[in-house]
Amino acid sequence: MKIGQHHTRFAGKPTVRGDAFIMPDVPNFTERHFGHFADHMGHLCRGQTLLYQYLGTSVIPCHEVLHLVQHLHGQLHDPDPRSYAMEHDASRLNYVLLWHVLERRRNKPGWTKWVIMLEGLNRTLWAQKKLHSTSIGLSACEAYRRWADSFGIISPCDTFAEAGDEQALQLESLVKSIVAGEALTVGTLPPSREHLMALLRTAFDPGRCGDVYSPENSSLTSSLLPEDLRLNSLAASELLRPATDPALAVALGAMLREVCNEL
Repeated sequence: MKIGQHHTRFAGKPTVRGDAFIMPDVPNFTERHFGHFADHMGHLCRGQTLLYQYLGTSVIPCHEVLHLVQHLHGQLHDPDPRSYAMEHDASRLNYVLLWHVLERRRNKPGWTKWVIMLEGLNRTLWAQKKLHSTSIGLSACEAYRRWADSFGIISPCDTFAEAGDEQALQLESLVKSIVAGEALTVGTLPPSREHLMALLRTAFDPGRCGDVYSPENSSLTSSLLPEDLRLNSLAASELLRPATDPALAVALGAMLREVCNEL
């Protein structure tokens, strides 16, 4: 018996009682749940799934909070069956917003933010590899590129539907992880406050209203997004490029020393 998505995924849901944040009920996972992650993600043991879920409580929530903000914004309509424009915006801002949230958590060890961000990038790299191995690999990659490079305006829904309902859902999950990671390959690194604010202005500008895919909204979105924050075909390879900023190496070195001192 298959397990419903609501058992294994996070979600932000507007309800009659207010906005709600839903997450997997990990303490009550059964063998079926662990089997699901073994089959769909290649997890080799329960511990791997539990670690994945634990890190997910930091990596994923910003995405769902952004969905709640979209609901409160309330001016945009996404007629796509899978709401790919809305999914793009929540995913594209996810890790950039996450970095700033982690920066504010002064009571945590300094190295935790690097571990959490690394987990996010690991999920992106895993998703990239998985996307290429799907039954419509080349078409899926091309559809993803059009979607990501257009700031979510060119939906991959029709292309993904060719793979069947089950794999289309998997493809949706993969591309959301990929665009979240690719968002860190443009602009400043770590992402600056100006970087975050530029993305927020693009996603939630009051002028974006009505059908999100309309020519007017497409033109407005293109004019709002700064040139240095635009994704392109080089974004995927940038994730694997060695860091050239010495400040990052210094910060990582300090993190490792801090970890060693706490052991």
